Amino acid sequence: MQLLYPKSQLLPAKAIIAVLIVLTLSFIARIHAAGCEHFGSKCPKNGPCCNQGWCSADIKFCAMNCDPVNSFSADSCLPTPGCVSFRDNFDNAATLMPQGNFSGNPFLANWTSDFEPNNAYIKDGKLVLEIRQDRTKLNEYGKYQGFGTTVSSVRSLHKGNITARLRTASSSPGVVSSWITRNVQGDELDFEWVGRSPRQVQTNWYQNGVFDWSRGVFSDLPELDDASASFHEYTIGWEADQVRWFVDGRCVRVLELNGTNVFGRSQQWHFSVWDGGSGSPSTAAWAGGPTNWTGPDSVYRMEVDWVEVQCAQEMTEEQRKAEWDRWNSRPNRTLVTTTVMGGGVTTTQGTPTTTMSGGVTTTHGTPTPTSNVSAGPSKKVGGEVWILSVVVMAVGLAFFELGCNRA
Repeated sequence: MQLLYPKSQLLPAKAIIAVLIVLTLSFIARIHAAGCEHFGSKCPKNGPCCNQGWCSADIKFCAMNCDPVNSFSADSCLPTPGCVSFRDNFDNAATLMPQGNFSGNPFLANWTSDFEPNNAYIKDGKLVLEIRQDRTKLNEYGKYQGFGTTVSSVRSLHKGNITARLRTASSSPGVVSSWITRNVQGDELDFEWVGRSPRQVQTNWYQNGVFDWSRGVFSDLPELDDASASFHEYTIGWEADQVRWFVDGRCVRVLELNGTNVFGRSQQWHFSVWDGGSGSPSTAAWAGGPTNWTGPDSVYRMEVDWVEVQCAQEMTEEQRKAEWDRWNSRPNRTLVTTTVMGGGVTTTQGTPTTTMSGGVTTTHGTPTPTSNVSAGPSKKVGGEVWILSVVVMAVGLAFFELGCNRA
C-alpha cells in the first residue's frame, strides 16, 4: 500500500469525521428532548394531540391548549375559537364548566374550571374562586398547602381590551390572586395581588415561557384601600404598539412594543388563586407568607363581578356561522386517552380528568388499559442513531479511500 498524501494532510479528514460525530450526537440529543414532554417525541397517530405535555385522542386534548407543534400533525388540534366581544355578568351558572367535561365547543360555555376538585362556581351574579387547605398530604417543603383553582376563557383574543371588576382573595399573607392573559407558547400579560400588600397591584409580562421577574412593576395605590375587601375594575389594553394596564380607569403601566411582534399570538384570559405562602421560601417571601390556615374551615375567595371583552379583531358573521357549523356538524367521537407509561404508550378507554396544579399533573380515575403500543421515544431515537451512524461511516470510508491507494 502506498500513501499518496503525507499523514499530516489526513488530519483535516479525521477532524471532519470527529465534527460529524459530534453533530450526530447533538442531533440525537435534540430529537430526544423535542416533542410532547411526557412522550418524548411528537404524538403518535392513535393519540395525536399534545396538551400540557400529554398525548391523547380525547377531543378535550385536541381543543383548548392543544400544542400543534408537538402534536401528530399541524391539523391534529382543533381550530382555536375566535374572538367575540361580549360582557358576562355571571347570571347563568351554565356558562362555567369543569374542564374535564368541556369538549372544546365554544358555544357550550364561556369558562372552564381547570382543577379537580373543582373550587370555582357562579353564585349570586359572581364568579367565585376558592382556595382551601389540602391536609391529605404534605408538599415538598413539608407543609400542608392550599388547593386553589384556575378559571379560563374558552375563547382567545389577539389585541383588544379586557376589563374585569373583581375583589381578590388575598386577605391573608401568602394568598396570591391573579388575572392574566396567556397562550400555550408562554406569552403572558399579568395582574397579580399578594396578601402581604393589600393596597398594591403587580404587573408583569413574559414571552415564550421565559419568566423574568425583573420586569415586574409594583404599583402602590392608596385608593385601592384593600383589594380583597372592595371591588375594582382592572383593564388590560393590548394594542398594536403598546400594552397598558389600568386600575379603575387610571393607567398604572405602559409597555411600548416599539414595532416588534412581541405578542403576535392570540391569548386566553385566566383568573386564579393559589397558596404562595406554603411554597418555596422565595415564593413565600414574595407572597408575604406563611398563609394563615389556623381556622379549621379557613377558605379564601376571589369574586369576579363581571368581565367585558372588546376584540380588536372581531369575527365576522360569516366566520361565526362557519365556526358554529364546524362544531355542530362534528360526529360523536369515542373518547380515547393515550398516556405515556414506561417509555411506551398505553391506550385507555374512558375520560379520566387531568389536573394541573402547582406544576404537578395528576390523572384522576381508573381507566382500563386496552392495548400497548410500542412507539416509545427510545425506538424512534434508535432508528435515527442507526441512519446517522451509517452516514458517518460512509463519509469516513470516503475520506479513507481519498488518502490511501492500495497496491
